[in-house]
Amino acid sequence: MGVAATHATGSARANIELYLHELRGVHAELTGKDLIALGAAEGPAIGRLLDALLLARLDGEVTDIEGEKALVRRAIS
Repeated sequence: MGVAATHATGSARANIELYLHELRGVHAELTGKDLIALGAAEGPAIGRLLDALLLARLDGEVTDIEGEKALVRRAIS
């Protein structure tokens, strides 16, 4: 555990530990190329969609690639 985690207290420590033990490896399965194949426009929108996918993963709203695809389809429709 790093310095921040050993010196943090209360909720800060809990958040650091949550990140280190559970959230650090969370990522979207879809790539920018996948988003374009699903109909997303190339450009900055791809980055925003990838950010939205990551947040949905972190929040537990999306748990698999099919959920990611559904989220993208809703966002671009």
